Amino acid sequence: MKQKDTYKKEDVKENLIRLIEGGRTIQDACRLADISRSTFYRWCKEDPGFKERVEIADRSNVFLVEHYLMELIRQHNPTAIIFYLKTKGAWRGWRNEKSEKED
Repeated sequence: MKQKDTYKKEDVKENLIRLIEGGRTIQDACRLADISRSTFYRWCKEDPGFKERVEIADRSNVFLVEHYLMELIRQHNPTAIIFYLKTKGAWRGWRNEKSEKED
């Protein structure tokens, strides 16, 4: 690979990280960066540092979504409350129907 291509690849990787940190899905980030998802996953496989940064960015989105979920719960949003209880309150008897069928 030419050195110029390597720089471009690294620029694309940085752009992907920024997009994911900004809340984009992998699919959207790849589309916006003009690469295929297979290229993205190949880069993750070939470059553990890139993969780790992607995972960190993706986890930070989960924290953000959890924050917004709690905001909705504070606003007494019934859907958010039920979702939270079904996912976090199983120990108190709140369960998904799917989980009950699996038991």
